[in-house]
Amino acid sequence: MHEIKEHIPHCYTWLANGNKALFKRYVAGYVERNVPGYKLLMIEDKGTVAVCIKK
Repeated sequence: MHEIKEHIPHCYTWLANGNKALFKRYVAGYVERNVPGYKLLMIEDKGTVAVCIKK
């Protein structure tokens, strides 16, 4: 599997307002829209980097 790291815009943290489940859904949607063919694997570096794998 091919793995990439994508920077998460800080506004997603602000929009989620501390709700971790909502933040993860925001990031998953961001990855689907902006990194075609990849899906979210995990979030690292205190919510600033999304690790994505090829579908």
